[in-house]
Amino acid sequence: MPTNKLNLPKMEEINSSTIESIGWGKPGLLDTKIGLLYVCFINNSSTYEYKNVHCDLFQLLVDASKTSLSMGRLFEYLIKKHPDKYPYKKLD
Repeated sequence: MPTNKLNLPKMEEINSSTIESIGWGKPGLLDTKIGLLYVCFINNSSTYEYKNVHCDLFQLLVDASKTSLSMGRLFEYLIKKHPDKYPYKKLD
């Protein structure tokens, strides 16, 4: 369910010094486990949308944020360094 002015899905608060929250949603009404990852960064309060993200990868990020792993580094390693696999755009 949308929770803000950008019409994003429910955003999960993340224990990170670089990422404020993340959310995941399916484009349209497709029955798929591949969707859109939304990331709101702390330093510039910008939100980005990443395409082609599997729901299990989103859950891995949420679960990792509850451990001592660096959320920012994990996100960078798994998603951000692969713009060909996970194209993105800035939403605000």
